[in-house]
Amino acid sequence: MPDGIVTTDERGLIASVNPAVERLFQWPGDELLGRRLTVLFSGPVASDLEAHFGIRRSAELSRLECGTVQGAGTRKDGTSFPVTLTLSRARLPGGLHFVAVLHDDTPRARSEEAMLAAPGRVSALVEAMHAAVALESESGTLLLANRRYRDLFGLPADPQSVIARDGSTPPESAARLFTDPAGYLARTQAILDRREPVHNELIEMADGRSVERDFVPIVEGTAYTGHFWLYRDVTERVCAETALRDARDAAEQADRAKAAFLAAMSHEIRTPMSAIVGYADVLARPQTAASDRFYVALQIRRNAEHLLSLLNDILDLSRIEAGRMPVDMKPASVKTILGGVVPMLMARATEKAIGLRVEFAGRVPVSVTTDAVRIRQVLLNLVSNAVKFTDRGGVTVRVSLRPPAVDGGDGGLVIAVEDTGIGIAAKQIPRLFGAFNQAHESRARVEPGTGLGLAISKRLVVALGGTITVESTPGAGSRFTVEIPVAAADCLALEDPSQAAATESVALPATPAPRLEGKSVLVVDDNADNRRIAKYLLYDTGAAITTVDDGRACVNAVRAARDHKRPFDLILMDLNLPVLTGLEATAELRAMGVTVPIVALSAYTLREDVDAACAAGCNAYLTKPVVAADLFATIVRLLTPAPAPAAGVAPPAPRSEAPSSSAAESVAAAPEVPPAPERRASDGTKEQFAALVESYVAQLPARAEEIHAARRRRDDTTLRTIVHRLRGTGATIGFPEISVRAGELEDALRGGAPDIVIDVLADALLESMAAAEPPDADV
Repeated sequence: MPDGIVTTDERGLIASVNPAVERLFQWPGDELLGRRLTVLFSGPVASDLEAHFGIRRSAELSRLECGTVQGAGTRKDGTSFPVTLTLSRARLPGGLHFVAVLHDDTPRARSEEAMLAAPGRVSALVEAMHAAVALESESGTLLLANRRYRDLFGLPADPQSVIARDGSTPPESAARLFTDPAGYLARTQAILDRREPVHNELIEMADGRSVERDFVPIVEGTAYTGHFWLYRDVTERVCAETALRDARDAAEQADRAKAAFLAAMSHEIRTPMSAIVGYADVLARPQTAASDRFYVALQIRRNAEHLLSLLNDILDLSRIEAGRMPVDMKPASVKTILGGVVPMLMARATEKAIGLRVEFAGRVPVSVTTDAVRIRQVLLNLVSNAVKFTDRGGVTVRVSLRPPAVDGGDGGLVIAVEDTGIGIAAKQIPRLFGAFNQAHESRARVEPGTGLGLAISKRLVVALGGTITVESTPGAGSRFTVEIPVAAADCLALEDPSQAAATESVALPATPAPRLEGKSVLVVDDNADNRRIAKYLLYDTGAAITTVDDGRACVNAVRAARDHKRPFDLILMDLNLPVLTGLEATAELRAMGVTVPIVALSAYTLREDVDAACAAGCNAYLTKPVVAADLFATIVRLLTPAPAPAAGVAPPAPRSEAPSSSAAESVAAAPEVPPAPERRASDGTKEQFAALVESYVAQLPARAEEIHAARRRRDDTTLRTIVHRLRGTGATIGFPEISVRAGELEDALRGGAPDIVIDVLADALLESMAAAEPPDADV
């Protein structure tokens, strides 16, 4: 049946009714017009209407103020029926009106009466519910509790036996039922005190189940008459959510580990490759002394071996994971195994001023049947890590024998690598032998390592039938213990391994500067350190050096020099400049008819960057950090007069003096971070260089704070500007590690790498900056 609708004026006089009102109240519509709305109601609703329309004085606001109430409607013959009244304001023609919507509640009332008349049906319904349900009175007395509720709280099985009992849970029962009984009791009391609905509150049971509960207060009018408790077993859902969360956490941890691994791999490959290319260039120079060639070749070999070792680690891991790692079991000398490990790392330990020794506890087998190559690989990794993460004290390799069992079982050769280093946090140990994981990622960023060594070691030891364990105390040191099965009975006491002699380093020859007396060079760079470095590199050439810090200032300086008939002979142009970029400044100079050679300087090595510089009018392209030899060779090439053209052959146009394709290719393929320049200078510039280095190091804390601030704001644009400057300066001034890390970070920013990769690379750069120190006074 449709609802009745009545409109009234602001005094409550009926203005109109719809046909449904006539049917509900059995009043002809025309007889209702002009009567007060109260004629249709009795009881509290009629009183509320009188108060609402000001018929009676009332100090309180009416419940009907644009709201809904339930009450008794009155027909014309005086009979009553249940009705719901909703009253709202309406701005209609003629002024303010009220609209009353009247709904016949007779069907609902009959349904409630039927329910009240059949308590057995209600009890049966509650008893059959899947949730544990209890109805309590206002005072907390149980009025109803179904089977699941009785089972949950250990109540008697007979439903009638719980009626009128105190519904509160005693402390002794709570201690038996819940993992946090005190918390459960306190929370329950707080809910009862507030008498506000609670939904989906999770509670952990002592038997391992998880349940959710609801609290539903029962309010009749304004009177609080009791409440419902509902408990649902959600153990399966919670277990599924926990498993999903654990899987997500594991995946995120794997992503973080792989990001750190990629950052480490980038550094591990770039650094030795840069050294190899740089030393190869030194070896190719005719002026390199014969006495130095052996040392240079040795450095190339060492860096190549490092790369080969890195590739072997990756291949070993992939073969182990695929079950294709070959194991060659045959008798091997214990002394030979150890002799292939300790001497190799003695020089590194000596350099760090820490001890490295081997101790034998009792007699050990002369030989054991195992794969000596794989055991040596494991021990090299463990001892290398121990030396790496130990700054005081020392590293001890302890060798002992666990004799074979009386019943004929194998014994074990036990090799423990103990250190007094920084130790490992307990939470790191369970994942220590996982691929791509490093226990000390921040420390590992400034030390060689990819996080693969322990993963490979674990798998190799297991393949040999042995075990590897770790014990560690942060700040006190670690102990890695490898045990491999042995069956030999003969034992022999061995002496400590011989000490390896430290290798003496040989200084590389300095690069001679060309003579440029009478020449004038303009250096354009927005980084003050780069400008100072350029002046230092060009100091011995005898050229007059002018510096400016943006592209517009460059154009103005070139124009002014030309107007005063003192044009520049060469321009060193940084490409990443404010106001006008280097490319824009170069293009504007060429449009002005300036033919002076321009050398582009940039940290970017992609072919498209080189091509863009050539198209703008640059004559050469050098990557930062700039190597003195490359700079000098480029200057000599550009400032050496070209031979006169043959008769009938037109000279080339000035704008065509861009690098050749082969030159551009060599630039694009050059190592990103060349070898560090020597911190040596002629007597006239030694002091200048020392001051330059000290100034550079003094500014690093401020640059580090700028990096921190940019990361906090996630301001990648500012961060990219900062690291671009560090990239171009660090190696040139003698800090190649800073250039390497800055270059990795800038490339990641330029390529839109994820935040986690940016954070890893930024931390690596900050570690390198924090480790930078000025050179000794006698350098």
